[in-house]
Amino acid sequence: MNPRRIDVELELPASVKGSFSIASCSVVEGMSEHCEAEFHLASSHDIDFEPAIGETVVARILLDGAEVRRFTLRFFRVAFEGLVMGSRR
Repeated sequence: MNPRRIDVELELPASVKGSFSIASCSVVEGMSEHCEAEFHLASSHDIDFEPAIGETVVARILLDGAEVRRFTLRFFRVAFEGLVMGSRR
């Protein structure tokens, strides 16, 4: 049996410049409740996320490269956690 690959993509508004990788993410949804998602991003440089606050972002879950779930979310906050293994989070 071949292992399956799960990936997550995060599409931010064009106003956010810079590259990052997703270190981890958590998505919680329920019936008659707002969906909440938390992403921990890693980057080798500072990224200004302030222009994205209040804007729409899209998160996709991919299974073996094919999209299996899509979440359209509102970007509400950002926090700098510090340096982890040489990258900003």
